[in-house]
Amino acid sequence: MKKLWRAWDSFFFSRFDPYSLGLLRIFTGVLWLVLLGFYTPNWGRFFAADGIAGIVDMTRYHDPWSLMTYFEGTISIDTWWWIGLVVGLLYVIGFCTRTMTIGLWLVVSSLVHRQIILVGAEDLVLRMVLFWCMFMPLGREWSVDAWLRRRRLKGRPDPRPLPMIWATRMLQLNIACFYLFSLPMKLTTDPAWLNGDAFFFSVINDTWARWPWPWMFYPKWMSMLGTYGAIAVEASFPILVWTRWRLPMVIAMVFFHVMLALMLENVTLFSMSMAVTYWVFIPGETSRAWVRALFRVLSTSRTSNRVKCLPASH
Repeated sequence: MKKLWRAWDSFFFSRFDPYSLGLLRIFTGVLWLVLLGFYTPNWGRFFAADGIAGIVDMTRYHDPWSLMTYFEGTISIDTWWWIGLVVGLLYVIGFCTRTMTIGLWLVVSSLVHRQIILVGAEDLVLRMVLFWCMFMPLGREWSVDAWLRRRRLKGRPDPRPLPMIWATRMLQLNIACFYLFSLPMKLTTDPAWLNGDAFFFSVINDTWARWPWPWMFYPKWMSMLGTYGAIAVEASFPILVWTRWRLPMVIAMVFFHVMLALMLENVTLFSMSMAVTYWVFIPGETSRAWVRALFRVLSTSRTSNRVKCLPASH
């Protein structure tokens, strides 16, 4: 029991480098701004009281969990668009980070409860991520808050201890549970996943397919390769992501969702929303090393270009 308790304590309450969380904040914030951009042309039609949201029989228009409904008649629907934009921008740059995270979660949750028939999986993923992000130290790195704190310290080391990892673990577990629940449902409700035809049916379907060469997957073995490969990745991720295979599994899942976004229509935003959330599995030390390597490459490239531009000596 002592070993079990120590493992539990180490898993949920150890200290960790929050460097990756700053990048997670930027990626999720940009994702929200992209979603807001897609909503913009039909914002009033979707969410105003005299739009689709007014069809009470088809929606949960009277849902009290939406701030848009709660403040109906006090705050206009166009004002909510501006609130979403401002809060999203401040969240991306990391100014008053925790407050902006709470605000953005409230805005996204209000959209979900305001118009349930328009909600996509990407909205639900973003709402879930933002919920756990409210408890994370997203402003410790890559933020205006961090820059202002360094200015106040004037070169002195930050006296704050490293944060506890429990909120990050909860988001990681939430993401892993996606596949623990979704994969068995696929296998038990759709025979195409068992006989290897799921990939074939996806790429030839006019509603879903974006791939311009569907004939590539006409051979049975190609469809089986794609179908069983997806099953293998989704089945192994919730298990191997906690082992030394974490990084390869994260890279495999990101590649998997990016390929879905490229090959299939109507799942692009969902696939990209999943791809950006996997950054929560990258250790801070790894992200820090990657960023430093990237800056070294960019610095070397700029130096090389300046040398090439120098006039030849005579």
